[in-house]
Formats: sequence, C-alpha cells, structure tokens
Amino acid sequence: MNDITVIFRYIALAQAAFAITYLLLFRERNRTIVLFAVFFIAVCSPIILHILYHTGLTYKHPRLNYIPIGFYYLGSPIYYLYVKSLFEKIQIKEIIIFTIPAILEFLFVLYLFILPVNESIAIHSKYNWLFTIFFGIFLNLFCLVFIGLVIGRIYSYHKKYLNFFSNTQKVNLNWIKYTSIIIAVNYVFQLVTIPFLFEQHQKDLVYFIDSIVTVVSVYWVAIFGIKQVHLPVGYQVFESTKVVPTTNPDDFEKIESVITTSRVYKNPNLTVVDLSEMVQLHPKKVSQAINQYSNKNFNHFVNQFRIEEAKRLLADDAYDNLTIEAIAKEAGFNSKSVFNTLFKNDTGTTPKAFKNRVEE
Repeated sequence: MNDITVIFRYIALAQAAFAITYLLLFRERNRTIVLFAVFFIAVCSPIILHILYHTGLTYKHPRLNYIPIGFYYLGSPIYYLYVKSLFEKIQIKEIIIFTIPAILEFLFVLYLFILPVNESIAIHSKYNWLFTIFFGIFLNLFCLVFIGLVIGRIYSYHKKYLNFFSNTQKVNLNWIKYTSIIIAVNYVFQLVTIPFLFEQHQKDLVYFIDSIVTVVSVYWVAIFGIKQVHLPVGYQVFESTKVVPTTNPDDFEKIESVITTSRVYKNPNLTVVDLSEMVQLHPKKVSQAINQYSNKNFNHFVNQFRIEEAKRLLADDAYDNLTIEAIAKEAGFNSKSVFNTLFKNDTGTTPKAFKNRVEE
C-alpha cells in the first residue's frame, strides 16, 4: 500500500508541476494567474513532504521532517484570494495580511530546521500535542473557514454577474463551487481521521485514501483552473461603483428602443457596459433601469429578446436550411444547451417541437 501511495503522490505532483509551468509560461501573466500558480505551489509542497516520508528519507535523515516547504496555512487563503481576484482587484496589502499565518508557519518550521536535529526532535516529542492541534485540528478548521468564504463569494457573485453578462458560459463558476465542496470534504476527512494517525497500519490507510483524493482534486482544479477566463476589467469597474444612480421610465424606454432597433442582442458577448455605451448612460444606471422596470436582471432581459428572435427565425421558411444550433447562434446564444433550456422555460416546448408545430 505504501508504494501505491507514493505513486499517487508522484502523479499529483507531476500534475501540479505541469499546471504551474503552463500558467506561468503560456498564459498572460496577471495577479489572478499568479495567485492560482501560488495556490498550486502550496498544494505541491505537502505532497513533497509526504513523498519524503513514504520513501523512508525522513527516517534516514530526520532533519527532512522539518524542511520548511509545507506551507499548510497558505493554500486556502490563496485559493480564496484567487476566487476573489476573478471579480475584484486584489491589493498587495490584502495578500500580505492573508498570508501572515503561512509566514509564521514558515518561520517556526525554519527555526526547527536550523536547530540541531536532536533538539528539533526533542521539541517535537515534548510538544507533540501542540503539533497535533496546530497542524491537525486548528489547521483543518482554519482551511474550512476559507472554503466557506469562497462558497459564499460564489453565490454572491452569481447574482451580480447576471446583471453584467448576457451570456455566462465563459464565466461559469460552478467548477469552483464543486471544487470547494471537494476540498471541504477532504479537510473534514483529515479532521476526523486525526485519531487514526497514531496507529501505523491505520495511518498508512489514511495516507493512501488521502493520496487518491489529492490526485483527483489536483487534476480537477488544474483542468478547470487553466480554462477559467479572467473577467473583463469592465466588470471590476462596474462592481467598484457603489453608488446606484436614480433611473426613470425614459431611461428604460431608451434602452428597449436601442436594443430593438440595433438588434445588439445578437452579439453573444454583449455586456451591460457595451449597451451603456450605445445608450450613453452609466452601466449601473442601465442595470438598475432594467431591474426596476422589467423585473429582470440584464442576462434574463437580453435573453428574452434572443428567444423572441429565435421564435421568428424558426417560424420563417427562409431559415429552414439552418439547424437548431445555427438558429441559436443567429439569435445571439453561444450554447445550444442553454438555448434549449431557456427556450423551453419560455415556451413550454423545445425549439424543434416549436418549429414542427409552426409548420403544421
């Protein structure tokens, strides 16, 4: 079992190393990308320590037990900052504050590493209960708090970006929600299995299960994290405007008129900033007017025009040569599945059934 555990650790390490290399060399480097790369480094570091343990190197060279590369208190705060940076501008001061626990952890472990190895072992043995608390119980609770903050952020942002984007496929953050749940389950697993780490055969089983979870988690985060599109600067500007301008019915009539006459809804990447430039109103004012006078968010409001356009195209014989997917794209949708779902919610039937009914 120990050999298999080491293999899984190597696989996870290789996946994380690939993700870090790709992000830093082949992606446009910005603060969000750097935070994501640092998060992966924080994920990699404990894996290295586990490999040293399972290969017996820490037994032969006890000082390696105290090599200061664990960064256990770094991963979750950086993960939280990464998610936040997708929507907001992160300041250096905020990064420093959130990494203080990891800095203190590094300095403490570095102190143990510098000491004569016999003294380090003596301190560890004497205060083993404190190590269990701070690197076991408290660490996992600390990380769970940040995962909870991430999940809270995702639900909050979901409501906000529906008032900015007309299509949300590129900013779909469900993968972060699911990732956070997976990570939270892993921390809970580590928390409840702490008592089993004092028996060697149970300890090996716990490490084996943990190695499998690590491989799956690293692979999942690497794939979706690399694909994640950073939100446009316009969104951050939009969100940074705290004052909501007052609106009136004339503003809403102007918005409806521009959308109808220009058919700008056919642009699949339309945002509230794009529309605001056309109607010459502040983006917040456009969003507020749509919310107030249509009782819809921007996303729902624009997609309603697209649905009506799709109905028109499906009923027009001149477009019989187009597939359902082509109709969806012509109307402004960039996802057939989203189009089918929204169309059925609006009409109670699928686009294909709607077309067949019109042709009868």
